[in-house]
Amino acid sequence: MTSAAVAAFAIETDEGPWRVLRRNYVFLSHCLRFNSHFINLLYERDFLTRGDRDVLRSDYVTRDHKVQLLLDDVLPSRPPQMFANFCDILRDVGQPHIAERLMGSPQRTSTAPAVAEGRLEDLTDTMLRNQVERLEREKNHLTTHLDKERHNTEKAVEETHAARQDAQRAREEVRDAKQEILKSTIEGRGKDLTILSLRYEKSMHSAHCDQADGSLSSWTEWDVHIPYGRLPYNRMVEIEGSLVVADYFGKLHVLTNTDRTWKTFVRERGNIRNVVCHQDVCLVLVYDVAKHRRVIEQFCLYDVDKWRFLTVLPNELQLDGVSVALHDNSLYVVGGETESGEKVNTARVCDLHSGHWSKMDDMQTRRSDCSSVAIDKTVFVGGGDTDRLHFSNIVECVDVRTKQWAAIASTTNCRSTLTTVSNRLVVTGGAPYQCVTPSAIVELYDEKSSKWLPLPRMTHERWSHAALSTQSGELITAGGIGEDRKWLTSLESLKCHY
Repeated sequence: MTSAAVAAFAIETDEGPWRVLRRNYVFLSHCLRFNSHFINLLYERDFLTRGDRDVLRSDYVTRDHKVQLLLDDVLPSRPPQMFANFCDILRDVGQPHIAERLMGSPQRTSTAPAVAEGRLEDLTDTMLRNQVERLEREKNHLTTHLDKERHNTEKAVEETHAARQDAQRAREEVRDAKQEILKSTIEGRGKDLTILSLRYEKSMHSAHCDQADGSLSSWTEWDVHIPYGRLPYNRMVEIEGSLVVADYFGKLHVLTNTDRTWKTFVRERGNIRNVVCHQDVCLVLVYDVAKHRRVIEQFCLYDVDKWRFLTVLPNELQLDGVSVALHDNSLYVVGGETESGEKVNTARVCDLHSGHWSKMDDMQTRRSDCSSVAIDKTVFVGGGDTDRLHFSNIVECVDVRTKQWAAIASTTNCRSTLTTVSNRLVVTGGAPYQCVTPSAIVELYDEKSSKWLPLPRMTHERWSHAALSTQSGELITAGGIGEDRKWLTSLESLKCHY
């Protein structure tokens, strides 16, 4: 098209050649192809700036945005004489039908603009209505699907709870039936059968506990309860026959053997984190609320009004969820969690005589709220949290002479509590992966086979609880979380003789 023809075309349409793009806007938005050859020719013939070219080339810009940029912004701002060049570019890139459509657009009468604009508005409204209806259908479908999934989940939870209740009732019925059968049999056959039954029970119990190379009785529940159920690891010790437990609120509760009652001693403005026994004196890791720091203090049962400051934890140990273990005159502090929730594998040791802290090799596993205990010249660490959703059953140990860590066999459950019985490593309770339900499992570590051997199960299922062995060879567990995630206040014990 020559300049004269373009001018004639502009006069005929009475609106300039570029207004033909508006009449064919829907057609162009569907048929126009933005390939690299087309974009390069537009740029070479001064239709596009470098920025416009980059936008049209980008894969991150939608087609609708490209159409809007070219037809609404770029082309209408160019002189009418460039309309012919645009049609030539369309023919050069293999889109001659579009050029012919633009060149052959009919003239518009005085009423044509209003008619075309009305049709365009009707088409736009129709497209919008269809889009809205489609989105509404999708929304209704997703809502129905979510309601169905929620109903199925609630139903599955109810079925699981009912199955647990049925299993518990079945266990109770079997136990009652066995007791009734044994009672009727003993009454029918007399004293000889009673002796035979007792011998049979003793042989079965011995067969169950032979793997642990010891003599074990069954667990016995105490008639007293701890004052506060939230009693996780490293919060229970024995001092000269008295049981000492520490709660979260700066209180030490002492149970004496004489009157079997609890006596409470308060550490003002301090939250107790861990407690260990050293030469018949409590060593307590306290978070000093007033000074915003974690310190080690000494508490003597015979001088209950005095808390003696020993040392302050280094900056790298000013963490939540640390665990402590005592060996001779050395206090080991491991693990923990920063204020941002990051777990650490830090390990440090403090000489209680001098108050000097020294570094050790880091643990192999990052964890917090773990359980730790010392046996001979080895410190064992197990359980704990590895992140916000996962719990650990990994157990590792460090030789206090070499200060190097090594892993041993993992426990059956996560978040078990470590303790010792006659210088042998024992774990109690815990829970499976992600702590779905607590467990009553008790295991003893056999160094020869590097395996965990079963011991009699506890009376109550629990995790995040406290455990210790007394000087008389009695294994005690207390507190923790039981079924339905409720805190327990019960105490139970198992007599062990090796």
